[in-house]
Amino acid sequence: MSFISSATSQIDFFILILLRISGFIFTSPVFGRREIPNILKIGFCLYLSYMLLLSGLVPQMEMTAGLGPYLLTGVLELSKGMLLGWISMLFFSLFMTAGQLIDIQIGFQMGGILDPQFGTKTPLTGNLLNILVFVVFFQVNAHLDMLAILIGFFRATPIGSLIGIQQIYALVVNAFVFTFFLGVKIALPMILIILFVEVVLGVIVKFMPQMNVFVIGIPFKILVGLVSLHYLIGPIGHYLDFIFQSMHDYMSGLYL
Repeated sequence: MSFISSATSQIDFFILILLRISGFIFTSPVFGRREIPNILKIGFCLYLSYMLLLSGLVPQMEMTAGLGPYLLTGVLELSKGMLLGWISMLFFSLFMTAGQLIDIQIGFQMGGILDPQFGTKTPLTGNLLNILVFVVFFQVNAHLDMLAILIGFFRATPIGSLIGIQQIYALVVNAFVFTFFLGVKIALPMILIILFVEVVLGVIVKFMPQMNVFVIGIPFKILVGLVSLHYLIGPIGHYLDFIFQSMHDYMSGLYL
């Protein structure tokens, strides 16, 4: 009962913790996916906030009098959590970028699968890479590292504290550029392979003008693309450790 009375006496502080955690959970591509029922996400946010409040890991703050300052603090905490989740979303979205580039080269750009997370049509190869990423992500317990970063965020940036605009701007821009080039880097081997195939098909058509390049070339590019993708999945899987570590570094960069 002492735990319950302690929590109820700090309900205003508990709500601020809940707002930051909710902003992160509902924005995160891992914990906030649309396939997960909202009742489970809300329950997880309440449970995690309650545990943090009782554990004393969140530095206490003196609550300012007045509804206006309290609402502004609540918006600030919600924005902090959403910013942390948005940075993690950038790193998961790079695989969709890589998949889109690969599909354009293979010839799968006309196809696609409806992604319930974003509500848009996503590339076939991007969905394949996304499945691989989530399997490895949970296998190496990277989701626990993400929660540890969230807890460390509370320690380094207490409730009600501000983050410099210049720091946020530099971090967001660098994270966007870094993830975009990572997506291009993942798709680059496939782009070079299909480019070589197109050069070979061009040479064949030069010496055999009667050959219909559309009838032979498109299925051949798909075949080469699928075989190449089969051999590229392994190296991409080994490269995920670097991507996850980079994601954690950028998320930690908000308060380091």
